[in-house]
Amino acid sequence: MAKNVADALNRLLADSYVLQLKTQNYHWNVTGPEFYQLHLLFEAQYNELFAGIDVIAEHIRTLGNGSPGTMKEFLALTSISEGTAKTASDMVADLAGSHAALAKTCQALIDAADDADDDASEDLAIQRQRVHKSAAWMLKATVSTSVTLPKAAPAPAKAKPTPKTAPKVAAAKAAPAKAESAPAPKKAAPKRKPASKPKAATKPAPKPAAEPAANTQNPRRRASG
Repeated sequence: MAKNVADALNRLLADSYVLQLKTQNYHWNVTGPEFYQLHLLFEAQYNELFAGIDVIAEHIRTLGNGSPGTMKEFLALTSISEGTAKTASDMVADLAGSHAALAKTCQALIDAADDADDDASEDLAIQRQRVHKSAAWMLKATVSTSVTLPKAAPAPAKAKPTPKTAPKVAAAKAAPAKAESAPAPKKAAPKRKPASKPKAATKPAPKPAAEPAANTQNPRRRASG
C-alpha cells in the first residue's frame, strides 16, 4: 500500500511540474485582445503551481522516499502534455484540460492514501485537488466569456450651431403651464392725492367813483341871475 502512495505522489509531482512549465510558457507567449487579463491569470497560476510542487516534493521526502527532479523523470511519469498551443483561446482550453487531468491524479492519490491509512498524504491530495478544480473552473469561464472586441462606433455628427435667439425661444416654450394659467396678482394702484382746488383769482377792488366837486356857488343865485 505504501508503494501505491509513493507512486501516486511521484505522478502528482510530475504532472504539477509539467503543468507549471506549460503555464509559464503560455504566460510568456500569449497575445491578442485579452493579453493583459490572461497574462496575469497565467502568472498567478504558475506561481501557485511552483509553491505546490515544493510542498509535494518535501512530503515525498518525509515518507523516506527520493523525489524525482529531472525533466526526463517528469516526462516519463506525467500524463500532462507539453504546451504547444499558439492562440490565446487554445492556450486557455489546454490549461483547463490539464488542470482537470491533475484533479484526477489527486483523486488517485486520495484513494491510495485512504487504503494505506495515510491521512497526511490524503489531506495533501485533497488540498491540491481543490486548487486544480478551481483553476479549471476559472479557465473554462474565461473561454465561455471570451468574445471578439466590437469595432469602435463612429463618432456622432456635430450638432449645427443654433442662432443666439434660440435659447430664449426654447426657454419661453419650456416655461411651465401654471405660469400662464395663474397670472401674478395685480398690484394695487397707488392712491392719488386729491387735486387741490385752484385758487379763485382775486379781482382788484373797483376804484370808488370820484365825488362831484362841491359847487361853491349858491344854486339859487345861479337860477336868479
